[in-house]
Order: sequence, then C-alpha cells, then structure tokens
Amino acid sequence: MSTKTILTATALAGILTLAAQTTPAEAAKLEKCYGVAKAGENDCHHPAHSCAGSGTVDGDPAEFVMMPTGLCEKLVNGSLTAGEPAMKPAAETEDAAEDHSGHAE
Repeated sequence: MSTKTILTATALAGILTLAAQTTPAEAAKLEKCYGVAKAGENDCHHPAHSCAGSGTVDGDPAEFVMMPTGLCEKLVNGSLTAGEPAMKPAAETEDAAEDHSGHAE
C-alpha cells in the first residue's frame, strides 16, 4: 500500500469514529427508563450499588437503562420515575438477616 492510501484510510477511520460518538443533542434525546432492565444490563446507580451492570433482578423498578425519549412509557413496566428497589441495599439485607436470626431481643 502506498503512503497516500494509508493516510486516506486513517483519516476516514478517524472521521467515522467521530461520527459514531453521541453528540450532546443526541444525549438530550435520551431518558432514564426504570423497571425494564434485565439483570446485569442496567446503567449506573441504584440504592444497593453504583455500578452499571450490577443489577441482579430482571425488571427492578429502581434500575434504569437510557433509551430514546418517548419509548419508555410504551414498554411493559416502563416508568420515568424510580420505584422501590427489588434488590435491597447491603445494610438493609444484613439488618434483616440479624432480625430473623432466631435470637430473642
């Protein structure tokens, strides 16, 4: 390959990479949709964790995925507001385990 061909291919790859990135205008067209994420497919934040992909329950009302504006409310269980988490934060889970340990208080 000639140097001109390599430079042209590199420039084209760079342009395609830039074109594939989400612009601020496109990001503004997205919204959080709660209650529809599959386990492990959620976007960030939940009362029990703060990492994307950490959800352990399908359809957790407190888990969200970003999707195009207007689509969420068309989906079964889709909501624009977070519900009560199906997966409890670790501190609550530990408290519940202590309360049900069979020890009299």
